Amino acid sequence: MAIDELFSTPIGCYTGNYDLLSIEKWCYNEMQKSEGRQCSNSGGWQSNDYTGEDLKQTPLKELCDGINYASDEFGHILGLRDRPTLVNLWVNINPKGSYNRIHVHPESRISGVFWVKSTNKEDSGTIVFMREDAYAIGTIAPIQTKYSVISASYVPLINRMLLFPSCVSHQVFPNLTDEDRISISFNLV
Repeated sequence: MAIDELFSTPIGCYTGNYDLLSIEKWCYNEMQKSEGRQCSNSGGWQSNDYTGEDLKQTPLKELCDGINYASDEFGHILGLRDRPTLVNLWVNINPKGSYNRIHVHPESRISGVFWVKSTNKEDSGTIVFMREDAYAIGTIAPIQTKYSVISASYVPLINRMLLFPSCVSHQVFPNLTDEDRISISFNLV
């Protein structure tokens, strides 16, 4: 029998070597300046949007360069004709108990997350990607294989960036630790 693999979803995993202490300090300073906003987050603090231009004179400049580099490669894998452009970026500071509800990132092609601070363990709150057809697959194929799995989780590892198609549903489980989880999320068109 021949098996065709239809509708594969790539997740790009990149490891950086950024100055996390400087970025962490900058994130906490930004939190002191603004009440932030509520989007998919339940608890915690989420900044308003920044652009790459806003961050040129900050510790995030090198990270923005890394996002652009990684997204070029990821965009090529996805089959984009033109170079992805970073349109917005925001900071998430999630203390114990905070999480993000299921959501997608509309009006963008590639989205991503970069972890600045975490325990590097599941209890810090994994990001979970879900299939849209999870209910149907779960009822017809109760044994999990790479074809029937309904979700995939990634532990928030510091200095790691994930890139994914913006249309993929995802959520972030609660931080169960006493240490803040700090991440930077972003979108590209």
